[in-house]
Amino acid sequence: MEAAEMERDGLVLGMSDEVYHGGPEFSSSAAKEILKSAAHYKHTYIDGNKVTKKAWDLGTGVHTKVLGVGSPAVAYPEKVLAANGAASTNDARAWAAEQRAAGCIPVKQAELDKINAMTESVLANELARALIEQPGHPEASMFATDPETGLRLRCRFDYLPDDRRAAVDLKTTRDASPRGFKKLAYDLRYHVSRAHYRHTAKLVGEPVDEMVFVAVENEAPHLVVVYQLEQKFAEMGEDDAEIARRRLARCLETDTWPGYPPGLQMLSAPVYGEYEHIDAMNEELERA
Repeated sequence: MEAAEMERDGLVLGMSDEVYHGGPEFSSSAAKEILKSAAHYKHTYIDGNKVTKKAWDLGTGVHTKVLGVGSPAVAYPEKVLAANGAASTNDARAWAAEQRAAGCIPVKQAELDKINAMTESVLANELARALIEQPGHPEASMFATDPETGLRLRCRFDYLPDDRRAAVDLKTTRDASPRGFKKLAYDLRYHVSRAHYRHTAKLVGEPVDEMVFVAVENEAPHLVVVYQLEQKFAEMGEDDAEIARRRLARCLETDTWPGYPPGLQMLSAPVYGEYEHIDAMNEELERA
């Protein structure tokens, strides 16, 4: 069966990125957008203002190299580049367009070298490699209907193991340290992704016990850490994912798409900011 003809229901293997992302179902990315505001969701997903960023090419290249499926990165031939190495010539643009049409990602040789180095780091990490090389399927798509809201949902696991114990989400990041990745995971709502994926999988009849995040740094030495969310963090994601579904259902029913709260808003310091302030004050007192 051609990917474009695949039925978008249940567990679907072998679906291309283009076909998967071209569907109308409610995704984890969409859930994060509507948690920001309904107005943002409408602008992006209803008014058709989705954007792709060149910065995402690195992550896509690493995913493809590590998982063995997806859009491979290919380096620009030197002959199409400008004298200063820029991909600004007509030949470079034409070559890049050809590569993207063929399902590849055009990158500079330095970027390709970085993708290869990051991949080597992931596979050199004993736990990360074990998780990715266990029996299972990369880029496993799932589609289901949420019984409470009637919304059609979708998710796409980077790696779905046959035993469904610990699905893998591969992340490229500037900072994979516990402190840095904790903040990133919260700011980018990885806990919402986890909840959305597990909720969709449960509806499909393919429940996943847990999701782990394999974080690899995009700068040398490309350190790798494997993370699992603590219970409280995971529960926050489940609450937020449910809020996102209910919010979208309500907005669709009423055709209202509010933005941020009106009027004057008070800002309180984030909890981690308060802790950093206390630590700084204590350090200063010790020095006095």
